[in-house]
Amino acid sequence: MTEAMNCSRRSVLLSFAASIAFAACKGDGSNIGPSFAELPAGTCKATVLDDEGRGVSGAVVTVGDGTGVTGRSGRAELYGDRRGTQLVRIDASNASASDSDRLASLVVSASVAGPDLPDAIYLPDTGASVVLSVGTGAALPATDLDDTANSGAILRLSAGTVVADGANPTVDLRIGTLDRKHLPGPLPIAPSGAWHVTRGFFVDPPTATFANGATLVVPDELALGGIACALLRLDPETGVWSQVAGLASSAGGVIQLANAVTTGGLYVYAFDASTATVFGRVVDAGGLPVYGAYVRADSVPLITDNDGRFRADVAAADAQGNARNVAIEVRGGGFWLPLAATFPSGVLGGGASVDLGELELDTVPSGSVRMQLIRRGRAVSDRRVTLSGGLFPSLASSYTDSIGQCTLEDVPSGWFGTTVAYPLSDSNLSITEPLAFLGAGFRLISATYYFLDRQFVSGGRNARVEALDPRGGAQIQEAAMVRGSTPNEGYIGITREGGAVFTNRGEPRLTASITTESGLQQLTSAFSVEGSNGDRVELPLERLQKRPLGAFDRHGIVRGELTGADPLKVQRVLASRPLEFDEWFDARMQGALPYDVMPVRVGGGLGQGRYRAGVALPRGNVAVAEGTVAGGLFTLTAVGALLDAVVAEGTALDLDLPIDRPATTSFVATDALQAFDAGFAASDLRFDLAFQQSGGRIVDVARDVAGNMTVNGDDLTFALPELAGPFAGGSWLVVLSAQATAGTTASSQSLLLRLRATGSEVFPMLALPTITGPLDGATVPATGFTVQFQAPAGADYMEIELRSNGLHTRVWTAIVPSTATSFAFVDLPTEAATPLVAGETYTLTVGAWRADLGSFATGAVAYAEVPTFWWSIGSGDRGVRAGSSRTVTITTN
Repeated sequence: MTEAMNCSRRSVLLSFAASIAFAACKGDGSNIGPSFAELPAGTCKATVLDDEGRGVSGAVVTVGDGTGVTGRSGRAELYGDRRGTQLVRIDASNASASDSDRLASLVVSASVAGPDLPDAIYLPDTGASVVLSVGTGAALPATDLDDTANSGAILRLSAGTVVADGANPTVDLRIGTLDRKHLPGPLPIAPSGAWHVTRGFFVDPPTATFANGATLVVPDELALGGIACALLRLDPETGVWSQVAGLASSAGGVIQLANAVTTGGLYVYAFDASTATVFGRVVDAGGLPVYGAYVRADSVPLITDNDGRFRADVAAADAQGNARNVAIEVRGGGFWLPLAATFPSGVLGGGASVDLGELELDTVPSGSVRMQLIRRGRAVSDRRVTLSGGLFPSLASSYTDSIGQCTLEDVPSGWFGTTVAYPLSDSNLSITEPLAFLGAGFRLISATYYFLDRQFVSGGRNARVEALDPRGGAQIQEAAMVRGSTPNEGYIGITREGGAVFTNRGEPRLTASITTESGLQQLTSAFSVEGSNGDRVELPLERLQKRPLGAFDRHGIVRGELTGADPLKVQRVLASRPLEFDEWFDARMQGALPYDVMPVRVGGGLGQGRYRAGVALPRGNVAVAEGTVAGGLFTLTAVGALLDAVVAEGTALDLDLPIDRPATTSFVATDALQAFDAGFAASDLRFDLAFQQSGGRIVDVARDVAGNMTVNGDDLTFALPELAGPFAGGSWLVVLSAQATAGTTASSQSLLLRLRATGSEVFPMLALPTITGPLDGATVPATGFTVQFQAPAGADYMEIELRSNGLHTRVWTAIVPSTATSFAFVDLPTEAATPLVAGETYTLTVGAWRADLGSFATGAVAYAEVPTFWWSIGSGDRGVRAGSSRTVTITTN
């Protein structure tokens, strides 16, 4: 690799497009602020995954004297040079890849050529195993841990076996598995050929010992049919595989070696088979080599060279001489997004040499970005930050700490960016728009960004029209921009790294469109705005994101008793970092996906009345909602919360969570149901509940509550906990909704209420819009058609969405003022991707939104400013409190 590729830590002066306003150059900013901590030279990435290939978050990885903790993609960064033979310890006691797993810890010996570990390390999961609890220190009767329904294996304890586990009086025995291509480290050299192995079987806990030995009985996955084989064991102290004495027998479809398991840990049965050679070259979507990629050829771990090439000798046939077809798993290494793909080898046979050709891996080079936010010389703390690539959409998300710093991981190389903004008043906001370049081979870059205070709308005759990623906020490259609504006319140009074009201010319509691909999937997205008169217009375009490798963001663990829990009721736990108002609004009112997810477990394997939840970094909230369920409907009876908890990632804090706030206090929402549609019944009403702290941050409390509401005419009374104790000084946020689906049509109403001890903010629901054409079931021309509709009284703007989901998803969203009665979907110019094609079935949704607070709550005049910061300033921060929609289904010809 080149020196640039081996670069482990660089602070660079990022290049900015000339069109980006850099607030450090303005009077409102300052270059004074906290500095970044100096980091040790050198870095080593470790990747930890579960057997499904999902990223394990919260695993503590120790390599020599260095320690790191894994994040969402399963990666840990260990600083310093880790080259040489290293003992790698993976402590997964506080780690998760799913809400139900129970991951095993492993010790693996690795030869690190540098800079990263030579392979991803996969962890067995014993969460689904049958549990056998046995006493220690005394001879047992003949006992089986029969886990055939899960792992397929049996751990057989013969009469007289003595089990020990340190000083523990009892031990819970479990079995987990690992796919053969996920076995850690190289296996011992086979005597004459290559090992053909079963899956790995993990006897948990690894500290357990079995005097006279236990017998591990597993399915005959080697097709031995009476032929003997070896049993291999991964030593839990040295991390090296060795062969257990004796030969295992095969009969009746199972393999076993009597009394061979003297300690817990990872075992695999292996047959010395004839060999075949497989080789190939890993390339990216552009045909360029993917150097340093992790390759698993059957059970053989490899890493590609600088030209992306690899070669492996694998077991060519089973014990009966039948030729094998092995799986080749390829994954991006430490310089790349850790995405994976699996390829078949084709039929092998003894002595075969198979050229697999070029194996395309949908990945791109990536690195980390250490970011600091400063406004007027002060750190901007407690602020959500998301990033995405301008060309390669891959979301990175984090949250600034007390000195305004955060690290965003797995940022794709090339131009990347985002927009971070928040309103200061009805007419002003503060904004920073980082646009920077991450070179391939750069592991970490650090930069400070400064906020500029400005008005929502400034002067000038031109408008800057920006295509933005709705997930990460990046300035999108290669989006086509179109003005006007004349079919096949109005092409402006293609966006470059700045994601924007300039055009005349006040264009009657502006449209952006793009097609993105990932594997076999495609997505064509268009976004239009009518009636904008701002000096900028934001047009968010959906893109196919590089799929996230894991489910959970960086976190620590809090666990304990749900004190006061009623065993006859249901306990629902929610955990998240402090949420900004607009992101909670987007998730609960508009169905947006959350940026950060924490693991949560209640009861089950933990035991009745116990919980375990992730605490986000740098701090997080955990809330429990207790209630009853009747007919699938949840009624809230009490809640509890741990607010602003701080737990170091990879560690666990024992802390009970009291359910001590009964939902018995009445909060009246006067006239909330004034425009409630007659097509709904009161029984259709549901609500999501959150607590807003006095500082403005949001705590998720409960979702999909069907009870706790009493209807009295147009008034609605909620039975909720008193705003006292941990909830003192704040307010309840309630998203009230009703939805109905009938065949190919749907309708919905939603309303956001802020309920306080005094001075609640309550507004009426927004009546449903009307669609007069096309009607449900209609066939419309693929060359274009016009939607006819009527906005409900009080609406401020309309949102029209045309969507067709499938292998090629097509979506076109339009924002128009509430005074409009139609919107024409037209043929876009040939330079622009169009979501309209013949022979597709689309859902057509016409939505209406009403702003009840702030400067946007003044009707059509304010609408002209709405698209100015459409993505940067969310609908909630724009004062929107009510929405409604109707959906029909149409086809094109």
